[in-house]
Amino acid sequence: MIAVSENLLREYLKYKKTDNKYDKNLMQKFFKYYQPFVVSVNQLINIGIDKKTVFNLLKHKRVFDNLSSKILAVTNEEDLIKHSKLKLMIRDDDKKFQNCTTININENRIKPRYSATYKENENRKEAKKHIKSLLHSSYVNKIEIYDKYIFAKNNQSTNLKLLKYLFPENKQIQIYTGTYGSANSINKLRNYNSNFIINNFIKIDKNMHDRYIVINDNLEIILSSGFYYLENNTKDLTYIVRIRDENNAI
Repeated sequence: MIAVSENLLREYLKYKKTDNKYDKNLMQKFFKYYQPFVVSVNQLINIGIDKKTVFNLLKHKRVFDNLSSKILAVTNEEDLIKHSKLKLMIRDDDKKFQNCTTININENRIKPRYSATYKENENRKEAKKHIKSLLHSSYVNKIEIYDKYIFAKNNQSTNLKLLKYLFPENKQIQIYTGTYGSANSINKLRNYNSNFIINNFIKIDKNMHDRYIVINDNLEIILSSGFYYLENNTKDLTYIVRIRDENNAI
């Protein structure tokens, strides 16, 4: 749950009236961060909502949208941010607070992500299904894999099966690996599925921790623990999907 600025709240409520008088460009950016949010009594009154209506909503702990967003009896935006679960406010300007974080939706580097975390012993079936659907999309023409341990001796058999399950045939697949990579590993992969096209087998930075899949130089799938733990559930795994450059989105 995050906080929203007064102006964004004003445009959001215009949007909810569906009268087409809202700022469409601003709302498109707003919905990238859309989730339950907190607003203040003062914000609602300032944008023209009747005081009696506002205090009645507050008294009965009523919400004003389908996300169960909350109205709080705070007097300023900094206090509003402190009462939000994520301690963030989204805005459409550069206003800052000394002890709180704000996100300017027009330019901020903080981007929304799509992710899931699996604890030890949890099945990763849904994660594999999602990643496979991304890799098999019709727009995919280039795939890069970054994983230092993809061909480590203890992981090799499991990872080869995952590669066959997850990745499409007849696509350019470039693998970046670490010191565990070898000519033997390449041959095993090619023998496992002759339709894989391996374009260069390049070593990656030894300090790199996360593992990545990059699609068309733009869509990135980050694996906190590597391919192996998509199949093996003896360790926690988080995967994150993000667009690298939204101006060049797929």
